[in-house]
Amino acid sequence: MTYSYLGKTMRYCGQLAMILGATALFGCEGEVVEAGEADDTSDDSGAESSGDTTEQTTTQVLDPDPSCATEDAETRANYDTWLGSENDFEDGDVSLLGRTFQGYIEGGADITLQIETDGSALFFAGDLVERPVTDKDKGYLCGAAESQEEKDMLCYAAPLESVPYVIRGASLSNQRLVVPLHETTPYDPWCAAQTPVLIDATDNECAYGLYPNTTMGWGAVCTIGEEVVDCGWMQTTGWTGPAPINPPCRCTSFACFAQIYPDAEIELDARVSDTPGEITGSVVVSGAATPVYLFEVNE
Repeated sequence: MTYSYLGKTMRYCGQLAMILGATALFGCEGEVVEAGEADDTSDDSGAESSGDTTEQTTTQVLDPDPSCATEDAETRANYDTWLGSENDFEDGDVSLLGRTFQGYIEGGADITLQIETDGSALFFAGDLVERPVTDKDKGYLCGAAESQEEKDMLCYAAPLESVPYVIRGASLSNQRLVVPLHETTPYDPWCAAQTPVLIDATDNECAYGLYPNTTMGWGAVCTIGEEVVDCGWMQTTGWTGPAPINPPCRCTSFACFAQIYPDAEIELDARVSDTPGEITGSVVVSGAATPVYLFEVNE
C-alpha cells in the first residue's frame, strides 16, 4: 500500500486537500506540494481482509503518579470532554438514528456518515479500511521516509480516505445538523499504545510525552539520544527535525491519547432536507466552506 505525501502546512491543513479539494484550502496556511510516494511502515498486510489474525497492539496504561494528579487532569481535560460529548441525532419527529448517508464533497471525495441506533457515529471518505495498530514502535497512517525530502514532509499527509473519524458532540436542531470532526482522532489507537515518557524531570516532574527532552537525530538515521528509532514512528509523533508540528498525542503520567483541541478543526454544517433522506450543507475548515451532499442509503 502506498501513500502520497503533501507539503508542510500549519497544523494538519495540508491533508484536507485530499478530501476537500483545493477550494477548502483558502483558509489554510501553506500550499499542497506533491512529493512522491512511500510504502506504509505499519504492518497492516492483510488488514483489509476480515480473516486477518494479526495480534493488535494493546493499550498501555501505567499506574498514575499521585503527585501528578492535578497536571494529569489538566492534560486530559479536552480529551475527557470529547469522550463525554454525546451525539444528539434526534429533533422532534426527525431521527437520524440507525441511518447511513453517502454522498460527496463538491470537488472532493465521496464520503459516508454512518449513524448507529445507539447514537454512535463515524465519518469517513472513500471505502473504510481496517488498519489495526500492530506495532507501536512503527509509524501509523504514515509512510516510510526513504529520502530527506520525504522526511521533511508531514506524516499527517497520509490520505484521510478510508480512515474513520469517531463523531462526538454532534447535534440536530431545527433540521440543522452540526458534526464536529477532530483531525487527530484517527491516531487515538496509536497514541493509546504508546508508553508515557517523562520529558524533563529538571523542568517539570509531571510533564509527559512520547519522547524525552534530549538530542534528536533526523536524517538517514533517526535517533532519540543514543537510541535509534523508526523514522516513520518519529514522523507520527510530530517531530520532524527543525520544524516540529503539533503532535497527534498527549500523555499523562499513566497513558497517552489523541490531542484534542477545544474547537474541532473540521465541521460538517448541514440541513436535513424536508425531502426524506437528503442532507445538504458544507464542510467548514478554518472558515472556508465547501458544499457537501449526502443521501440516505439502505444497507
